[in-house]
Amino acid sequence: MLWAKLLTRLSQTVNEELLTQNELLKAQVLELQQHQQGRIRYTEFFKRHMARLAKGLSNAALEAACLVVRPSTVLRWHRELIAKKFDGSKNRSYPGRPRIGSAMESLIIEMAEDNRWGALRIQGALKHIGHTVSHQTVLNVLKRHGLHPSPYRIADDSWAKFLKVHLAVTVATDFLTQEVITAKGYVTYYILFFIRLDTRRVHVAGITQYPNQNWMLQVARNLTGVDEAFLDESRYLICDRDTKYTRQFRRLFREHGIKTIRLPPYSPNLNAYAERWVRSIKEDCLNHLVLLGEGSLRHAVSEYVEFYNHERSHQGQENELVVSQLSETATKGPVKVKSRPGGLLNFYHR
Repeated sequence: MLWAKLLTRLSQTVNEELLTQNELLKAQVLELQQHQQGRIRYTEFFKRHMARLAKGLSNAALEAACLVVRPSTVLRWHRELIAKKFDGSKNRSYPGRPRIGSAMESLIIEMAEDNRWGALRIQGALKHIGHTVSHQTVLNVLKRHGLHPSPYRIADDSWAKFLKVHLAVTVATDFLTQEVITAKGYVTYYILFFIRLDTRRVHVAGITQYPNQNWMLQVARNLTGVDEAFLDESRYLICDRDTKYTRQFRRLFREHGIKTIRLPPYSPNLNAYAERWVRSIKEDCLNHLVLLGEGSLRHAVSEYVEFYNHERSHQGQENELVVSQLSETATKGPVKVKSRPGGLLNFYHR
């Protein structure tokens, strides 16, 4: 009896101490919740630990013990912990053959876009370079990337596709204007230029204050006669619907075997090569100069054209020069700098 009384006394003391500790912990948690702002992000370890502890408690005990999270949340964590134990999806094998590699898929898309080929034609081309791919696999790749079968893609007559196919035989032309200080004040000069789309080579056909019909016809005669080499093997001339490009102007090029393509109104994006050159000469040269008279304008334009055609690297041409005047073996020796005009444009070479 003595031992029973002693054990009862000790158990009561331990229970009272545990209850006091629990009350103290609850008071601290409640106080921390008052200062907590925003949602608490619980760690995966905390969720698993709570789930393991909650599985041995009754609903009433769980309700009294959960202060930070709701009992339903702890039970949900417990169910997820059990579900992960029996989750075998990582080792599951799916029916069917695996997809082809990303490199092969990119090659199929490149062939379809560059050549307008169908699935059978692409399958044959892949076979010639050592890849065995079924017709249905090629067709699935085309469908995944939104490419229609060959009969529909053959009808693709977009402007971008036309330029890509006829890049080597197409020349574009446009005007740019520049204000020049003269004795009469500011005078507007018109600069007519032509650019080859394949090499980006630029030819300035003329600079004038009055681009009338007679001046335009003389420019056309010079370009198709004296400067015929610039239009060598050209078949198309792109221009906008400016009234300066008269019917007689277009007729001279047509007699030379060059068809003039007039762009729709308000569509400078269709003449992007010429528009980009206007931006280049403005930003690189003309915007940094105060031009005094027609002579200074002609000098600045000629210097920039020479720099653009022979000394400026073009990102659209893999940073190559349009027409290189340097020897391919010039890789040794001191680095020299060629400046135009007055150090505004610099060319570094050996």
